[in-house]
Amino acid sequence: MGRGVIILLAASLGLNFLVFGYLLNDWVDRAPPQPPAAADFRGFDTPRALVGVTNALPPDSRRAFRAAFRQRLPDMRAHHREMRGVRLELRDLLEADEWDGEAVAAKMAEIQTLRARQHEAFDEAFLAAVNTLSAEDRRRMIEYAEERRAARREQRKFGPPDRP
Repeated sequence: MGRGVIILLAASLGLNFLVFGYLLNDWVDRAPPQPPAAADFRGFDTPRALVGVTNALPPDSRRAFRAAFRQRLPDMRAHHREMRGVRLELRDLLEADEWDGEAVAAKMAEIQTLRARQHEAFDEAFLAAVNTLSAEDRRRMIEYAEERRAARREQRKFGPPDRP
């Protein structure tokens, strides 16, 4: 048997043990599947979080909220594209053979300005969307957000899961 075949068999065996151990760990813990990270509530600071929080609203309120927020998306996307272009320019400055510290500092200041404009655009979109909600709907959103935070805090506990 050649040396390459032995190495290949050893690597295959190691990979099999790794997969078997992973599956066995899930079976032994019997932990419920975790939701994807994007679905977790992280606060009122990202569009995904807003969409997740609106799940607590009645369908009509949810549609109105999302429609108002979507109306502002083109502006937020424009800021995002502009930010991407400036970051690429910064990358080019950082990769240049000749260092120009002043140009890098100016580009970083431009990024900070763009970031502030991105936050303003998001805040305006959020305010426009929240203006479509009643006081009761706003309370539902806050309660749902607090429940999600408590659930995430519970998930972050260290140590093995509690067994029934």
